[in-house]
Amino acid sequence: MRFFKKKHIEEDSPDIILQNEISSIKLALSDQIEQQVEELTSSYNKQTLLAKLDEKLYLEKYKYPDVDTFKYEILKQTIFYKEMIKSLSMILAKVLRGDLKSEEDVDLILRLTKKSVTEQMDQLLDKHYDYFFTKYLSIDEGIHGLEREYKEQMLKYEWFKEMYKFYVDHPLPVTDKVPVRWSVRRIEEVCFQKVSETIYL
Repeated sequence: MRFFKKKHIEEDSPDIILQNEISSIKLALSDQIEQQVEELTSSYNKQTLLAKLDEKLYLEKYKYPDVDTFKYEILKQTIFYKEMIKSLSMILAKVLRGDLKSEEDVDLILRLTKKSVTEQMDQLLDKHYDYFFTKYLSIDEGIHGLEREYKEQMLKYEWFKEMYKFYVDHPLPVTDKVPVRWSVRRIEEVCFQKVSETIYL
């Protein structure tokens, strides 16, 4: 009998009540984020989108007919997108906190970030080279994997830009109980899942 009384007390403890409240808030936020990302991404026609990605890749091949030069340029652009996505996560966090209240402010930061990433490209190539060399550049067939990652990172970048623009005008509810970084991670997860579904399914 004492066991059941103890269990009942534990379930009603402030910590358990708070955990349940946080779980409920996260569930509601997650549902809202999934719905918003679905609405934004579903407005694009999948076949048209894939055709545009293929066209962009074709134009790069046309621009750089030498295979090694093409690999190098695609690698640079893929790294650029990866680094910009990291920066977009920080920008989105500022948007959700209310630190950035207009699209103009966000666009200014984005332009400055693009400039910074471009200027640091030599260092970024060194930073990422081992990963890309092992995964793609050390084997002849690796070029196809690099092309896929290029398209994936490009679409992630473009759609993630749409996310922060959307949340400037449609801010998520903010609460001290759930960190903004959790909301940013959830937006990333849902958005990037949609990218994978679009490209690979």
